[in-house]
Amino acid sequence: MNFEQIKKGLAEFSQNADNVSVIYGGGTLYWKLDMLWCLLRYGARPAEYRRFEFYRKSSAERSRYLTFCKYMKLMKAMGIRLGTQDIFGNKQVEYEVYKDYIKRPWFAANANTTAEEIRQFIDEHKRVIAKDIYGEQGHSVILLEEGSDIAPLMNELKTHTYVIEKAIENCTELSEVNPSSLNTLRCITMLDNKGEVHVIAIVLRAGTTGFVDNWGSGGVGYLVDTETGIISSYGIDRYSQHYVYHPSTNKLMIGFKIPRYKEVIMMIKQMAVLDKRARYVGWDVAVTPDGLDLIEMNCPCGYGIAQSCGKPIWHIIKQLW
Repeated sequence: MNFEQIKKGLAEFSQNADNVSVIYGGGTLYWKLDMLWCLLRYGARPAEYRRFEFYRKSSAERSRYLTFCKYMKLMKAMGIRLGTQDIFGNKQVEYEVYKDYIKRPWFAANANTTAEEIRQFIDEHKRVIAKDIYGEQGHSVILLEEGSDIAPLMNELKTHTYVIEKAIENCTELSEVNPSSLNTLRCITMLDNKGEVHVIAIVLRAGTTGFVDNWGSGGVGYLVDTETGIISSYGIDRYSQHYVYHPSTNKLMIGFKIPRYKEVIMMIKQMAVLDKRARYVGWDVAVTPDGLDLIEMNCPCGYGIAQSCGKPIWHIIKQLW
């Protein structure tokens, strides 16, 4: 570990201790020491300490959370190598494996793709999305419409492969939550050691001002009851702000029922068994006016959004593993 890494780590302790002190009271030294204890005992980084509200929780409650150090051990146990030429991090391969559940038109574009091909696809579908096949959390997403300047995308294609796909729309109910973004369900599944599917958690991700709903790009997550498909508590963003009403539309979210919920459960259980190597997956599913559409699969699934919304998952994974 070099000096810059040490400096960054200390800054993370200070910043999160300051935030917790504002939220919960108490001196920052106490919170820094408790964060250090949680890092050593539970493998939780300071940001996770704040997001998972460890400052409110007992030792037994803290132990139920999947944290950074536990996550790295889990990936190693699964034999997952990120960025390889398979479904683990490669959108192009992933789209081909799960093509029966992807209803929108798409194609892979690279250095051999011409500007004319891109413009033809835009002209045909009016509004399209371009995503780096290794992109994460919506940071590499480009929205293109008729008349858009495609020069930046063409420059990216010189060294990166993108999937280009038709932009799809929310069903009426989800559009009322936030009309500017495609609001999707993050559905987390786990295959146990017998190959049986378990739905661990489902979160509705809704954007606020942009066209993506990703939690890491400003969206709000609402925990969905896996049995009923109903949101029963406040939402939360990555900065630990709580929302009973969605911030961009003022829509009351508690009591909101996910449309076509039984179909969602059926679909993710079908997909979860297609590749038995993918045991811990986050499925991003859209509910559109025409039905369900798989946006992408994430393996290994992240661990932040569901747990920040109040659903610890480590004790479940341990039991199923």
